[in-house]
Amino acid sequence: MLTFRRLSILAPRDYRNWVRAGIVAVFLGYSLAFLSIQLEHPWQAQGHPRELYVVAATLVAAWLEHRGRLRDAACMVAAAIWIEVHLSLLTVGLRAAIGSVFPAFVTGVTLFFGVRVGQLAALSSVLSVAGAVLLGEWLGWGPGMRAGDLLYLVEIEASTLGIALLLGQLMNTLDGVLQNAERDARRVRELIDGAPDAILTVNQQGLIDDCNARAEALFQRSRSALLGQPFAGLPLSAAQDAPAALELSALEPEPRELFAARPGQAAEPPVPLEAISRTVQRADGSRDALVVLRDLTARKLAEERTQSLQRQLQHAQKLEALGRLAGGVAHDFNNLLMAVGGYGEALLRHSDARVREIAEGLIGLRQRAAGLTGHLLAFARKGMTQPRSMELTRAVTEMPRLLRQLIGSRVLLEIDAQGPVYIHADPAQIEQVLLNLALNARDAMPDGGLLRISCRRAGNRVLLQVKDTGHGMDDATRLSAFEPFFTTKPRSQGTGLGLALVQGIMEASGGSILLESAPGKGTTFTLSWQALELGVEPNAPAELQRQGEN
Repeated sequence: MLTFRRLSILAPRDYRNWVRAGIVAVFLGYSLAFLSIQLEHPWQAQGHPRELYVVAATLVAAWLEHRGRLRDAACMVAAAIWIEVHLSLLTVGLRAAIGSVFPAFVTGVTLFFGVRVGQLAALSSVLSVAGAVLLGEWLGWGPGMRAGDLLYLVEIEASTLGIALLLGQLMNTLDGVLQNAERDARRVRELIDGAPDAILTVNQQGLIDDCNARAEALFQRSRSALLGQPFAGLPLSAAQDAPAALELSALEPEPRELFAARPGQAAEPPVPLEAISRTVQRADGSRDALVVLRDLTARKLAEERTQSLQRQLQHAQKLEALGRLAGGVAHDFNNLLMAVGGYGEALLRHSDARVREIAEGLIGLRQRAAGLTGHLLAFARKGMTQPRSMELTRAVTEMPRLLRQLIGSRVLLEIDAQGPVYIHADPAQIEQVLLNLALNARDAMPDGGLLRISCRRAGNRVLLQVKDTGHGMDDATRLSAFEPFFTTKPRSQGTGLGLALVQGIMEASGGSILLESAPGKGTTFTLSWQALELGVEPNAPAELQRQGEN
């Protein structure tokens, strides 16, 4: 049901036009009535014409409408008409009064205040017309009911009720149309505001006519602050490092990459956007521009991650190729070493001391070369492991004798093993990891130092830390430390496979390795694995795990 509030909210412009038209119609009607009376009767004979008061009331209503007080203006006009008509009925009777005003009065009240008020005005008018005529006769103010007035009264009341019913149907139909329009507008607004892209409409003057919630979030301005602002004033640019005002004419139907500065965050990089512009023709013939801005931040991050994964895949493929090459070379080279070793052992039995010395040198070279082939084979077969549940603390505490022989007397060895702690790994490979890290630490401390190996549990992780007080690594060395065949040692001392082998073993056992180093501050390797409970295999049945916990 239409009411004043719904009329003023759903169709504010149309409602104001209705009020203006009503004021003008009443002003003209009563002005003409006043002039016609003056032509028929002198001014002196009329005293104070009531029509003139209604004209004055319409002027006041026009002033109220101009100030935006539409309800007050409508009430002023309706009250002036109702009072004037009923005073006429009291004083001059039914025929002298403007009885035809009632249908127009009901029409205006219905348009101004809604269906319910209009129907109430029609019912009250049906009762008040006859009552006012009879009251005037009883008070002696008017002539009362005369011959033929009853038929005239019935005509007035029938036309008034008929107008009220027809207007009620019309207004109810209009109410349904307005509700459908309101619902459709709300759905369109919800769809636009729910769009993941920023959407703006720009008129022919280059001003923003409308925008959605995503545009508000992108530019960090409210909708009211964006509407009416020039599109060129938005912080959009065609280049990331050279922000400049962007005209709407620079946009094209084809997608184009733009950048939006972050308001209040000059240090942050601009937001990458994909911009698309379309021309939209409105019903009034004007042509506006529809601009869609899509945030590419997530896509850029996905592309960077894809590129990173591609680099990792290429690196893995390169390592696989190197492993196959290393395995083939190691096998062939090991066969040659066996022959060289056999000749050396045969020469050890020679009677000449010089020959025996040369034979010892050959055997020593064979042993060093055998170590190199061992590294190559280990690197080639790093995926061939036999992991199981192992107690890491025991493996660490059983190695000090071997490690002290390996690192020499100048390096002090400290072992701090807090346990027991269990991991899932190949014990032989863990020993290989400790040996390689200890050798690197020894070479980093040619004048002696401290090598500290600690093992402990931190939450659900097991940490093995190998720390030395050597010369440390610079940034370039640290970044390349795990690459195969990379070494800073002289050619006769290093193969460049030690740390690559360590990293491969850690990856194969499901662990991780962290390198921390700086020139003059030593080097720390932190190895981490998932902790196991009391040595139970991670894929063991649940019943066995419960037994292990007990």
